[in-house]
Amino acid sequence: NPEHVEPAKAAIAAMHEEVAAVREKQKVRAERTGTVTAGCEECGKSSEWPASSMGTTETCPHCSSFMDVPDPDVNKGLERVARLLNLYGSAGLKASDVKVAVVFHGEATKTVLADAAWGDCSNATNAVPASTTFA
Repeated sequence: NPEHVEPAKAAIAAMHEEVAAVREKQKVRAERTGTVTAGCEECGKSSEWPASSMGTTETCPHCSSFMDVPDPDVNKGLERVARLLNLYGSAGLKASDVKVAVVFHGEATKTVLADAAWGDCSNATNAVPASTTFA
């Protein structure tokens, strides 16, 4: 159907942009050097990982549970919200089955109100002036 061509092209272009962004993040991660210590939420033990593993999920060498190797470029609170939503989705729930309220404070507020994050979501700048300070 010819009327679907332009929306399909736009969707493909958006997908290409997302893939490019993921590849750029992977490149940045791969270039990290040194090690990072990550704690397992299941057994509580810490382990060392190559810095290039930051932002990935690994298998705990102590208890074999999955554990997250934190990425300093990702807000931990927002990552937890995303993980919760992903768990709901992997359990087969639809977005309409889930009601989630997220309260932003501290660094998370600054993160979600930054023009870069806002623009990623809506191709627009945030209405909050850059000079705004948050307590």
